[in-house]
Amino acid sequence: KMKILYKKGLEITQHINENDKYKIALEIYKYLINTITYDYENLEKRNKYMLEGKLINVYQNDYKDINSSYKALMEGKAVCEGYANAFKFLTNLKNIEAENIVCFLNKTNTEFEYYNHTASRFKIDNEWLYCDSQIEEKNDIKYFGLKREIFEETHRLEPEKTKKIGVKKWNKY
Repeated sequence: KMKILYKKGLEITQHINENDKYKIALEIYKYLINTITYDYENLEKRNKYMLEGKLINVYQNDYKDINSSYKALMEGKAVCEGYANAFKFLTNLKNIEAENIVCFLNKTNTEFEYYNHTASRFKIDNEWLYCDSQIEEKNDIKYFGLKREIFEETHRLEPEKTKKIGVKKWNKY
């Protein structure tokens, strides 16, 4: 699978003829928001199994691929972590440092929802910039290249807490 994914990554990024790392990351971001759809169907199935106690580890089951860059790039479907993994994979291919970040998403504009979400950050000129391709509207980019303070208006970052707790615990909900 890794060879196939690597070939697909090169195919996607080969047309990006930019030297500016910010513009390269933006082109990758645009590609993701225009080619991947959220995998509600498999997320619902996975969550149902979890609630029934049939599923203990979200990364060792029939639905683990919804978190993967492979499913995101090869099948065009993923959940938030799959979008973030795809962004990290493609930006790394273009020598841009990127990381996934676990956060809480504020969808109500009044309080943060109690579930984990995965977004991305990438480094340009020694500064981390934040983005979230999964919640982005296709032709209205609002969540790309944001400084941390701006990103935290819609995403609550708690790196120490989420590192200690880990994704597995939060995915129970």
